[in-house]
Amino acid sequence: MAKSLFNKAVEDAALSISLRQDGSRSFKEFDKPDRGRSFRGQPRGRSRGRGRGRGRSSSHHRSDPHPRSHLAGDDDDDIDMDEGSQRSHSRYNPYSRRPPSRRGDRGSSRGDIKSRLGRVPDGATGSQGNKSDWYKVVIPQGKKHDKDWLIKRLQNTCEEAFQPVSFHSFKGESSAFFVEGSKVAEALKRVSHKITVKDGTKLIVSVRPSAPPQNQTSNFPVREVHDGSSRGSDSLEDGTKQVLKDCLSKRYDITTKALDLSDLFHDEVLKLNNIQGILARYWLASGIVKIIGENCPEVQSLDLSNNRLKSLDGFKDLGKETSNLKHIKISNNQLRAVEELDKIKSLSQLQTISLDGNPLCDIFQDKQNSYISAIRSRFPKVTTLDGHELPPPIGFDLPSEESLPASKESFFGDLAVKEMVLKFIEQYFKIYDTDNRQGLLQAYHDQAIFSMCVNTEALGKDRGGQRAPSLGDYLKYSRNLKRVADPERRSSFLKHSKLSVVAFLNELPSTKHDLSSFTVDVSLALPSCLSFAVRGLFLENSKTLRSFTRVFLAVPAAGGSALSIINDELHISHASPSQVQGAAVESTIATNSTETLQVSSAVLGLTSATTQQQQQMILQFAERSTMNVEWSYKCLSENNWNFEKAAMAFSSLKDSGRIPPEAFVK
Repeated sequence: MAKSLFNKAVEDAALSISLRQDGSRSFKEFDKPDRGRSFRGQPRGRSRGRGRGRGRSSSHHRSDPHPRSHLAGDDDDDIDMDEGSQRSHSRYNPYSRRPPSRRGDRGSSRGDIKSRLGRVPDGATGSQGNKSDWYKVVIPQGKKHDKDWLIKRLQNTCEEAFQPVSFHSFKGESSAFFVEGSKVAEALKRVSHKITVKDGTKLIVSVRPSAPPQNQTSNFPVREVHDGSSRGSDSLEDGTKQVLKDCLSKRYDITTKALDLSDLFHDEVLKLNNIQGILARYWLASGIVKIIGENCPEVQSLDLSNNRLKSLDGFKDLGKETSNLKHIKISNNQLRAVEELDKIKSLSQLQTISLDGNPLCDIFQDKQNSYISAIRSRFPKVTTLDGHELPPPIGFDLPSEESLPASKESFFGDLAVKEMVLKFIEQYFKIYDTDNRQGLLQAYHDQAIFSMCVNTEALGKDRGGQRAPSLGDYLKYSRNLKRVADPERRSSFLKHSKLSVVAFLNELPSTKHDLSSFTVDVSLALPSCLSFAVRGLFLENSKTLRSFTRVFLAVPAAGGSALSIINDELHISHASPSQVQGAAVESTIATNSTETLQVSSAVLGLTSATTQQQQQMILQFAERSTMNVEWSYKCLSENNWNFEKAAMAFSSLKDSGRIPPEAFVK
């Protein structure tokens, strides 16, 4: 019994000796009760109280040359990361087992910065499958130093390039900013105690994981505000802008007009100038887009791959700055929704796009047609998607950019047809514009059919809100199939037989047609049938200008030398403002109606063979020379439409009596 007691005493003594590594405790102190606490619970309580002055750690920290009290003013609970401070923490309680959160398994968590920096705040997670990879950097007593000097020294000393985000000061003398990326955080941690400040002390750098800052714009240098926040501008500083220009110039191939912005984070030019090439930041992306527009707007190929892009907000003006971009590569980024492409859909000339390696591609797995459709709905001209040739796009899906060919004058197709049609038009409208239209009976076939349609909406939007003259005299007879649904009414508006047709024409308002405004198109010319359309202007009751289109279907009359109308369709609408104002049509009709109606078939051909200016010259020459229009045309055309030369030729020929009398017959 005595032996066992002795052995136990020896074991206890050996145990106490093995635990007394720093000689701070005696056997007497060891044996003394600790205010009701057991030996087993004592080191655990001290281990849990290591940060805020509990147990022995309180007195131990007060002796540290860089005490925790320097951070007392930091209400963000930042953790000091300097190595000297870590050594003092690890020594404060040599008896307790090492907490897993500080060291853990050497093989698994030694390289994990977040396992050494402390608890990740709510809303931020780790770098593996995490939402945030942001860190807050706190500089105790940082407010005492000039901001430019402080950031420049940190950037020059830090092994990794970084750009401070949301630099600000809070209560006390501390300053803080945010950085993104664990490598940058590790590098800034190692900067602590390496920079000597004016008073000879070493600069302390505290880093801890953080939720993303509300304003992720790089705003250094920024204006300091009193509410503890800071706001920056999206515009680039001159220095930063010049660095980006240098970076882009090295990445731009002027021969192929290709700009390679892939993996911009590791760009050497940006690193040497302490700029993080995080293209996911709006301020950087939008700034680069502006630089592209200012320096290389002709770029045709752009590579944005491997930049961890989650959004394309910064590239929304890309289409405005680069009007000829045809190829874009956005592979291996973090775009999750195809709707992100809506932000760059202004790239109307895009032909090639690569999106492979983005989460959005998983949405279209086994849905190849849907994938192609989603891309082409935004970029209709794309022919290559993710390196694969696509079937050619359907033509009518593409907006046509080709301008319409210039409109031509009258079309006849044959000279003989032209002479026949022009002669008929001259005779028909000469009679139509008289007070009695009974003379038109000879122009219609016994089985002729006539119909009329009025368009009240045509060109209405061009009148600037002014009410157009009423078409009431025509509306009551209008056979508009969209407005007249009753079959009986439709049938009643059809006029059968030449007597019925001419009787109806006599009921319409009096007119004066402007033959110089006519355009004639022959659509069908057969020995047995002829179809042609006449478009032009006329004055209704000598005051209201109207536009009309008339389609005639005619067959040879008895003897074969004339035409007989078997179908006549008349369409009437308001004259457009340009028609009203063009070439003083109304005044020409009012003052020269007699001369116009006397134009022969040869002169009627001028409506297609001469310009309106030449037609005005003919009428003016006829008035001065007293010759008829046909001979006036002949005189002007033979003198190359030189009015003075033609007048001199006329005077010379008249004086010599060489002009025949029929030239003056009107």
